[in-house]
Amino acid sequence: MVHNNLILWPICRYYNDNVYPWLDAYTEDVGSGSHLHISLSKNGENVFTASEEPNRYGISKIGESFMAGVLDHLRSICVFTMPILNSYQRQMFKSLNSYYLCWGIECKELVVRACCPPGAADIVTNFEITTFDGTANPHLGLACIIIAGINGLRRRLPIPEPVEPNAYVFDYNDYNDDIRVPGDLRDSIIHIDSDEWFKDMLGENFVETSGGVVREELGHRQCDREKIYAYIVFNY
Repeated sequence: MVHNNLILWPICRYYNDNVYPWLDAYTEDVGSGSHLHISLSKNGENVFTASEEPNRYGISKIGESFMAGVLDHLRSICVFTMPILNSYQRQMFKSLNSYYLCWGIECKELVVRACCPPGAADIVTNFEITTFDGTANPHLGLACIIIAGINGLRRRLPIPEPVEPNAYVFDYNDYNDDIRVPGDLRDSIIHIDSDEWFKDMLGENFVETSGGVVREELGHRQCDREKIYAYIVFNY
């Protein structure tokens, strides 16, 4: 069983500026989104946390593979968890929603954060995903995350090395698609179109139909900011 804590916020991002004062673009905010916390439970016991078995990060082997599956399919998941153009405005360098495919322990700047209880840095109880949006269907988004995690478990995927909290350095001009969250909605659609696992699990007809609905959002790409904002408020 997957236990989750989904905190929904309203509109994701209106301005293109950033709250960090050391950036030249500082005037407004980084926007808001949703934070999804995932843990794994069996018979009432948290099996995401490592028990007596050897572990590297305070995470069980089950937890590692589940989280690795989520990271592996994250770009496909974004079609359902970040379903509109504005969703991707939050994915910025150093904006609490990094656009790199990596994870870290208690590092809030990453797309996936392993979470520890207060005062217990060597124990991980759950993980957080920041690539979730208030405009998403929470049931469908969560289902896609579970599907990705199951694939990680079946393949026994190893988790990559974590990024050190507050010490990671990337070239934010690097647009290498292999290490990045999709840059916009069109990129997410391209990824899920080639993800055979999702097509098998959700059904190809469902994926194609959902993709058609999401593609309608691409028609607003050329609208100015005021029109896009009005559209989001009216519809979501």
